[in-house]
Amino acid sequence: MNKILKICVPLLLFSVCGNLPAEEFVHWYDAYVILKVPRYKLRRFPIPYKRVRCKRKCILRVERRHWKEVKDRLSYVEVVKEPAFKDIFPEYWKTRKLSLGYKSYRRVVRWLIWFRRKHPRHVRLLRVGKSWKGRTIWALRLFRGRYKSKPNIYINAAHHGNEVLSIEYALDVAQFLVQNTETYERSLRKKEKRNISEKAKLAYDLLEKYNVYVVPVINSDGLERFWTVSYTEGRKNARKQRRYQRKKFGVDLNRNYPFMWNSGIEKASSDDPNSPYYRGKKPASEPETKAIIRFAKKYSFVFSVSFHTYATKILIPYTINGLKNPVPDYPTYIAERIVKAGISYREEKEFKAVKQLYPVDGTDQDWLFHTFGTLAYIYEGSHQNPPWRVAKKSIHGMRLMMIETWKVLLDYPVAIFRTKPSTVWKPSKLLLQEKESWRTNPKGIGYFFPALLYEKYFEVYFPEEKKTVKLFCFHSYCKEHINK
Repeated sequence: MNKILKICVPLLLFSVCGNLPAEEFVHWYDAYVILKVPRYKLRRFPIPYKRVRCKRKCILRVERRHWKEVKDRLSYVEVVKEPAFKDIFPEYWKTRKLSLGYKSYRRVVRWLIWFRRKHPRHVRLLRVGKSWKGRTIWALRLFRGRYKSKPNIYINAAHHGNEVLSIEYALDVAQFLVQNTETYERSLRKKEKRNISEKAKLAYDLLEKYNVYVVPVINSDGLERFWTVSYTEGRKNARKQRRYQRKKFGVDLNRNYPFMWNSGIEKASSDDPNSPYYRGKKPASEPETKAIIRFAKKYSFVFSVSFHTYATKILIPYTINGLKNPVPDYPTYIAERIVKAGISYREEKEFKAVKQLYPVDGTDQDWLFHTFGTLAYIYEGSHQNPPWRVAKKSIHGMRLMMIETWKVLLDYPVAIFRTKPSTVWKPSKLLLQEKESWRTNPKGIGYFFPALLYEKYFEVYFPEEKKTVKLFCFHSYCKEHINK
């Protein structure tokens, strides 16, 4: 009974509870079939369809349940096996309504510019770098008041360009935080404290304590291929291979980060350019990877979420086989708390916190954790680009998990300390087992999220200087000197 309520009650927001299994499409192809039909046959075509485009032959989208009834009788119809995503959802490729449906790279950029102009007090638009084909990788900075002295959170999506639903997760994070913060500020100005919602207070408190950086599309070239070439393309970037290797383009960006690149673990990544898991010729060989590495070194993130689809999991660092987590294992403890809040809207599959789905190496998550001590997770969503009415449920389920994430980040203070630039440091009470060399940023500032590792104070050890600094914890932060 409790499981049924957990699924159905939030669905009332969408007015669809009651007949859940009938709409439970995990992929777009569970719902639709793309057909190629001679133009002169359209007048008497026996089932409802949406016309995508027409020349001598027309591309049509039909519902799979209708197609099953007549496919044996329509010999003149050809099924398009690998359609481009714009042929599957043409209404989202052509529309100018930024709030409607999945977004191509062009529509994501338009959305970011619109969002920056609508919320100038809390949003800045930053250039992170360029893709292989020269497309800009954009980031949103979400903040309140002064941002230079605050710890930073990193949200990213679309390492794999064929996971367009992950982009919607990231944009929903930006909307939730900024819109609720402005709602709270309006209530304060009008002195209406009784009417302030819990979500508005949560978003306001988070941007009061942290800056949030959102990179909605890392693999912009892969996203463009996914929309214009084939829905089977786009996982990798657009790096051109040699002539004899041109069956497939690109490098898997989430196998290209320096930590444990080419670890030798079987099936963790591939040296075959035609493989979907091709890791590249060397660590950080791709311009997209280099841009994110520079970005992370500049801001020294204390917490990170990388959105993917569609395993319905939280992946805990380290995800690479054979690597041991620090003791105490605070990443696992926090993930197991957060995952309880997520709703998958899939009866057979609930959210779980695990170490890995399959062997991997060279991932951004493990590189961030090993290099900076960033508490970095991968949030695997519940669906893979389904019809939009189902995607909205998946976004809502992920939003609930992100709300719990914000609560966790507000429940514990953040350690902030200053020393020389790029200085190695480690928490005194934490046993690191993989030769981690966490470093301060170029300004000599270090950040750390010390859940389970502090009482009234938190100690940081600097091996190069052979000294220990005691940070006193008070409310939101742990610092050497607290201004009461």
